Amino acid sequence: MEDDLEELLAQQAQTIAKLKKISGQIRSLLSLFQDLKQEQELQHPLCGCCGEK
Repeated sequence: MEDDLEELLAQQAQTIAKLKKISGQIRSLLSLFQDLKQEQELQHPLCGCCGEK
């Protein structure tokens, strides 16, 4: 019974580690997309009157 609990806890720890890694990758991608959007807006600014480029 105790071995089963330890195995379950170990599996949960591995799952948490994988989720932390994935969430870090998602944050990196979101940051990259935000940087790309800002760069695109700098290269093609809006006209100011209607929001059209």
